[in-house]
Amino acid sequence: MNLPKVPPGGVWAPAVTFFDHATDSLDTDSQATYYAYLSKSGLTGLVVLGTNSETFLLTREERKTLLKTARKACGPSYPIMAGVSGHSTKQVLEFIADAADAGANYALLLPPASPAWQPSFNLNSLPRLEDSRIF
Repeated sequence: MNLPKVPPGGVWAPAVTFFDHATDSLDTDSQATYYAYLSKSGLTGLVVLGTNSETFLLTREERKTLLKTARKACGPSYPIMAGVSGHSTKQVLEFIADAADAGANYALLLPPASPAWQPSFNLNSLPRLEDSRIF
């Protein structure tokens, strides 16, 4: 498949994840039906493992399973964007490789989640070490 390096404009829907409540495992049958429906609904593309979901609660294998399920359900030409955010560079690179292997076309990555990286974070709000009673 030859897609542009930049995702096409339009509506990209973040997909929810279905679980079997009795086993706390992925419900891949329901997931496949849902992905197939979304891919035929007029959306530009599908976001799997989005940034505001249960992604960080899933194992690496569960993440791969969702992406493989999406690719199979949506067909070989439908654009899929995979959330690949993690807590380390190594982890993110593993998630990117997994996403590519599973057939995702694009990767979605959040910046570091530490408050120190946020522009509104005020370093003066942190207690000084010598004033702290933590130790």
